[in-house]
Amino acid sequence: MSPVKTIQTEYGDKYDCVGLYEQPALRHRLLKNHKIQMRPSFDPQRDNANPTGNGTSDNSINVALTDSCPSGTVPIRRRSTAEVSRAKALFRQQFPRFNKSTKNNLGFAFAGITTRYEATTMYHGAGGMISINNPAAISGQVSASAISLEGGDPDQYSIIRVGWMVNVDLYHDNLTRLYAAWVQVKNGKQTGCYNTYCPGFVQTDTAIALDMPLVPISVVRGPQYYIKLSVTQDKSTGNWWLNYGDNAKRVGYWPSSLFTNLGNGAPGLRWGGTVSSSTSFLPQMGNGDNGQYHSAHFRHVELQYDAGTSLNGTIAVTLDVMQNRCYKSGDNYYKGEFWGYSFYFGGDGGDTLLFSLKRLRKNISQTQSGEHESTAYKPVMWPNTICFGGLRLNLLHYMSCKRCPIRCLRTLRRPGLLGNGILEFLVKFPVMVSELLKGRVSETRSYGTGHHKGQGPHRCRRALIQHARCLSWL
Repeated sequence: MSPVKTIQTEYGDKYDCVGLYEQPALRHRLLKNHKIQMRPSFDPQRDNANPTGNGTSDNSINVALTDSCPSGTVPIRRRSTAEVSRAKALFRQQFPRFNKSTKNNLGFAFAGITTRYEATTMYHGAGGMISINNPAAISGQVSASAISLEGGDPDQYSIIRVGWMVNVDLYHDNLTRLYAAWVQVKNGKQTGCYNTYCPGFVQTDTAIALDMPLVPISVVRGPQYYIKLSVTQDKSTGNWWLNYGDNAKRVGYWPSSLFTNLGNGAPGLRWGGTVSSSTSFLPQMGNGDNGQYHSAHFRHVELQYDAGTSLNGTIAVTLDVMQNRCYKSGDNYYKGEFWGYSFYFGGDGGDTLLFSLKRLRKNISQTQSGEHESTAYKPVMWPNTICFGGLRLNLLHYMSCKRCPIRCLRTLRRPGLLGNGILEFLVKFPVMVSELLKGRVSETRSYGTGHHKGQGPHRCRRALIQHARCLSWL
């Protein structure tokens, strides 16, 4: 059916004003008889179709279209059938997979803060003001900020995520754009998508449009610009609403029937930056800086749960900082009226292949001490990497380590598993340790014929432990 009206942006995007019940969301098999909710039950007086103000504040940007759609219609970005197919394929590649058969999510990383799992706590909302940045990314890479609500086991996982992203393969440009994504994994099968590229998200606002470019961009050591986003649950219906701006303008919602683990709230929340890459390197996160004072950041981090409504410096909510060698995060605490509860995140990227060595050492330590981290709502999805800036220096440290002379690296190999290259050793070293921890390798079996300072062949356990210590240089 032809759109009622078409609005073209200055960036060349066209938004068609389609009828409320003609939008892509209602093509989902679970939404065939869905009655659209125009406003949440906790906000009955607001006229969402004709709001007052644009929901922005000082140094916040306006993502509204220059012209609104007529009442009874909503803006949907025009795209070809080929673009929709490409978007669905890219989403499967770019979004971390959660089924148990996926041992490592190569090419994904996260830095930020996350709530700690507590069986008795369910969250009904999360939000914050995100500094708008334009990280360098090329084809095969995605860099994004994220407010994420999550829950479930790895093969039955539910996610709602909002923020901005740079996605060259999806949009064929490097603009920073508004996005909202959802994921439902059921029996190991993942469904979901970005924005309205598949049925799911129900648009209700006539002017705020997903996929919109965000400008202006924050300047390092200069003016900072923000977008304020939040996701809140309507407890009466279970639907999750996307809100924009200081006035919490209702953009639309995800029906509760899409999810298996978010019906009564979300067990876990995240705020921070995410990257993914199918190339040899991970892209920049945030503005590319990982320092405390000039990095990308969140202001006024908020959450909603039964015992309170926001992080004001006194609410008893335990938050963990997640970071790695390439992407940093921290300085998270309440800083007064302007900043609220805030933190920084970001980094310059890293090598995708040389990942997970720090995690390997952590897993060895946990195994030896009998500690096991709870994974009730957190899948293994954020691998560590070796950073650009420190790669050469770290390798020099490795090569000069007294316990790991370079000749031993070249001879410490198992036939059929390791070659002579240092890079191959570093990449496949986790396999050797994994076999050792599982008891598949004899403790007295020798790996290769290398000698360590004339002391004879390496014994398996002793050699691996010594080389694990040397990896601490990385």
